Amino acid sequence: MSRNRQARAPRAGAAGRSGRAEQVLDLDRYVPALITFIANKLSRSATVVYQKRFGVNVTEWRILSLLAIEPEISAARICHVIGFDKGPVSRTLGGMEEGSGRYVEAVQSYQRAVELDPTNEQYYFDLGLEYLIHFTFGPAAEVYRVGTQKFPTSSRQYLGLGFSHYAVREYRQATDAFTTALELDPDSPAVFRAWDSVLDSLSPNDWQEFLPRLDRLAAAHPQSAELTFCLGAALFRSEFAKGQKAALDRSQTLLEKSVRLRPDFPAAHLELGALYAAKKMNQKAVDEYLEVTRRRPVL
Repeated sequence: MSRNRQARAPRAGAAGRSGRAEQVLDLDRYVPALITFIANKLSRSATVVYQKRFGVNVTEWRILSLLAIEPEISAARICHVIGFDKGPVSRTLGGMEEGSGRYVEAVQSYQRAVELDPTNEQYYFDLGLEYLIHFTFGPAAEVYRVGTQKFPTSSRQYLGLGFSHYAVREYRQATDAFTTALELDPDSPAVFRAWDSVLDSLSPNDWQEFLPRLDRLAAAHPQSAELTFCLGAALFRSEFAKGQKAALDRSQTLLEKSVRLRPDFPAAHLELGALYAAKKMNQKAVDEYLEVTRRRPVL
């Protein structure tokens, strides 16, 4: 440690406002600080070794050690022995139980983590995801519904809610959740892929209610190929449902802009091809479809 790292306290030989002699705390010689520094360094080094050799972090390693000694040890007992908070321990146990195929126990551990620290967004996400990956969509939707209320700026809570609805074919609710996630995190590729997944599932007539929100997003991010595509594709579907009265010019303009902004965008080329076909612009439609196969040979 450098001599410059000294904690300022009253210095010896000088009087402070209280009249007491001042002292300097030298961190290079202060034993508790040295012990803390060494312990942190060792912990970080151990994490690297454990992760590389065994695929676990220090917390998981300590819990595994206790489980080997006491197979039926409780989370409270683990916390008492190793001095960890109950929330992180319950979450770690949940992940370990999931990995070993003990799904019911994993849910219980994740639930315990949420109960112990209801202000932790990660715990809600983990619990909802545990339900989702085991096709328990009703409880997953409820967890993420609460999560979106408690953490309204978390896009992944809305993604979880959207996938919970999508899994049971509640496409309008899924689109609403995915669009909110898009509003919260418009630059996220994961959020865009989630939104795009519902594009072909929602009824064309139902896109109308989402157009104002998508319009605002596209206007706020005029150089985003993805957001331009979202508006263009939704507008195309909404207009196409009108049959002979369909007005497709704006959709065409938006989709053409999208492929200009990002030429390597198969979804936009495919959508633009469908629009050209709808307008009987057959050669242009063929060109766009060929562009799709060239950029994405396996659909």
